[in-house]
Amino acid sequence: MQVKLNSKRSSDRLRALRLILALSLCDHFEKDIFAAANDTSPEVRAAAMAALGQIGGETSRRICERALCDRSPLVQAAAIDALDQMRAERRAELVGPKTDSEDADVRAAAVRCLLKMRMQKAAGALITMLQDDRADHRCAALWVVDQLKLATLAPRISEFARSDPDPRIARIGQHVARRLERIRAATVKGRPAEVSA
Repeated sequence: MQVKLNSKRSSDRLRALRLILALSLCDHFEKDIFAAANDTSPEVRAAAMAALGQIGGETSRRICERALCDRSPLVQAAAIDALDQMRAERRAELVGPKTDSEDADVRAAAVRCLLKMRMQKAAGALITMLQDDRADHRCAALWVVDQLKLATLAPRISEFARSDPDPRIARIGQHVARRLERIRAATVKGRPAEVSA
């Protein structure tokens, strides 16, 4: 594993990091992961962010906070997820501005993080994202709704699916709405993951 982490090929380094993550061995490769956070490959840096989320601690938090300004949206989104995973105290303040990101994945990660924190601003940011002119942003918003099982939004998602101009997004919306309706029918009100909008 150590050899792969130090390989000149970014694909080897990425494979090693993914294996370390899958096996929950991040604590055993802490220094290598800290170094990987500055890798030339954005995919490797993003995988390092995910690993830092497992490691936690002050050093990991500082690296992830710095990565919010990385030139790669992939790394920014992974850093948001890592800060959320380690429950960093300042994550709401740092992640909040990313709900206006031009990149759909960064924006979705920020909205998801704030929703999980039950921040009041998060529901509005999600609805704004669902109404965005850009199809990739609407699709990413649907993914957040589906992933967090926001069953209280089922009627809104059904309406969204009927009216979206992009047939692909409309189909995704219909699938999400059906899943949410099943969840809503099977669960009690007040589930922590649900957000009213």
